[in-house]
Amino acid sequence: VTGNAMALDELDTTQASLRFMARALENVDFSKVITGVAQPQITRESLSRLQIPLPPLAEQKRIAAILDKADELRTKRRESLAQLTSRGVMEPAALYEAPFSSLHAGGPEGLFQGKQNVIDGVFEALASLEPAVRKAAG
Repeated sequence: VTGNAMALDELDTTQASLRFMARALENVDFSKVITGVAQPQITRESLSRLQIPLPPLAEQKRIAAILDKADELRTKRRESLAQLTSRGVMEPAALYEAPFSSLHAGGPEGLFQGKQNVIDGVFEALASLEPAVRKAAG
């Protein structure tokens, strides 16, 4: 950390996943580490108070993958909604056109197959983090 830049130069990738760290930092409330009023800043000292619980590396990778997949699905949903609204009325043939055709390799019939497994995976990941979060919260 310098007066105008922050960088993570050395990350021990045997202990922390870069993708997990990026995801964790996307959700940090940095207002708690900002100092100064006239010219707000984040200093090395204030940043050192920031703590991110680290589950085991395999779990970090699994969580990051779940969050990446959720973002991908949200993007495809937005594309789908944009197409629906731009057409006004949904035509069944449109399900076989982009962006719907890119949602699932099996086409519209395969789109919702196995969706329960995706949902279960998200809830399992969240439940597995609970002990670490409780421990970190103190």
